[in-house]
Amino acid sequence: MKQHILKYLHYNLWANRRVSAYLQNKPAEDLTKDIPGSFPSLKKTILHIWDAEVLWYFRLKGVSLPDFPSKHFNGSNAEMFEGLLTSSEDFIRLCEWQEEAFFQNMHSYVTLSYGETTQSAADMLHHCMNHSTFHRGQLIIMMRQLGYADPPHLDFMLYLIELNSPENEK
Repeated sequence: MKQHILKYLHYNLWANRRVSAYLQNKPAEDLTKDIPGSFPSLKKTILHIWDAEVLWYFRLKGVSLPDFPSKHFNGSNAEMFEGLLTSSEDFIRLCEWQEEAFFQNMHSYVTLSYGETTQSAADMLHHCMNHSTFHRGQLIIMMRQLGYADPPHLDFMLYLIELNSPENEK
């Protein structure tokens, strides 16, 4: 279980890096343009992904989230991307040193919508990474609505192909 979860955590970081690198080369004002979707702009969607990753990280550590990063965030787009990538790296650092049993351990927490519940660490991690993947898909649609013909490819399979390429074995 641990190796499978770590692979997905590394994929999440890889995909967030690709989105961040791509959008950093686009006009800054495009990130705040109104686009119909779950969230009204690329920036608000990215902030939501970041918020959720931080929330689930704190839940796994058994600590209450002091506040969402987006609540008081007034930084640059580069700082936003840095925060997102740091949250993705935090999951890897948390899980790398854990014993296999950690992933089966049950964690109780209070959800924002459904009240108190208990889940295994593996299920919590899987949910969080799946949540990020879902919203990255929305980011790609939003990029296309802005007229970007070349948004980054974020398929898990592409990550695995790159991971297993001869260049990475050196």
